[in-house]
Amino acid sequence: MCIRDRSTGDNVDLRTLVERERTSGPHDFDASFARKILKNPNFKLDLDTMADSPTGYKVWDGKKNDKQERSGAIAETRKYDKKLSNCFYCWNNKRVPKHLILSIGDFTYLTLAHKGALTSLHCKIVTIDHHVACTMVDDHVWNEIKLFMVSITRMFESKGKKPIFIETVRNVKWQNHLVVEVIPVDFDAFDEAPLYFKKALLESDSNWAHHQKLIDTTVRGIRRSIPPHFSYFYVQFGVETGYAHQIEDSVKWSKNFGEEVIGGILGLDPDLWISPRFLPYNQEVELVKEFLESWKKYDWTTELDGGRY
Repeated sequence: MCIRDRSTGDNVDLRTLVERERTSGPHDFDASFARKILKNPNFKLDLDTMADSPTGYKVWDGKKNDKQERSGAIAETRKYDKKLSNCFYCWNNKRVPKHLILSIGDFTYLTLAHKGALTSLHCKIVTIDHHVACTMVDDHVWNEIKLFMVSITRMFESKGKKPIFIETVRNVKWQNHLVVEVIPVDFDAFDEAPLYFKKALLESDSNWAHHQKLIDTTVRGIRRSIPPHFSYFYVQFGVETGYAHQIEDSVKWSKNFGEEVIGGILGLDPDLWISPRFLPYNQEVELVKEFLESWKKYDWTTELDGGRY
């Protein structure tokens, strides 16, 4: 790239012009202009567009071109594919512990907790395909999740317990698999749980939250209380009341928030969720048998084609 030197009338490259300015004096306009160009971190030589530019150089305007956007899309796709290949819950992944599966619907399945169970028969409602949040799934997927929640509640009530359902979506951009934790507790702990969670949510991220800390989902439900593509924490007490909280800082928000609150109610050892451990295989098999013995009567999936025991 060349610029006309007004002092001599000849065409010189930028670096030569700057050198002349440095040696001849500080008041040369062309050299000063050239020096500014060289110092610009966004300067790049573009021979294809130089003729169309009045200054002969091109500075990036902050907008991505088609090639950059295409590269970004490819990178995001590869990142998502890697996430799926390592996902512990996607049905087609070999990592899914199939011996813990309790029921399989068309779009969701029920499984015992593989590690970190807070109480006996702690289980999980999981989507078969990779979804991120209850607020972002289609209606037919959400309907199955609700069927599991209602049926599980009835089963545990017959055993003198009630379930607390927890969903944590710390950051939707992380694309973590949708999992609804199902933690059965006795009636006394269940009755205390709403007050404990209400207090914990009102005290959460007090120094940085801008949105309403406590959202009562009893009437509107989670899908009409939190907009899609927003991160959140959600707790529902059986098929009755529920609370939600929009997570604004995914780093500061504890991934074990729900476990910490329930652990406080039950007086549990924090190591259960801080350093969760796997149960021996034989013990897991026995727990599955125990669960299924009570679950048969309430399992709605037996009405599906191929559903049976």
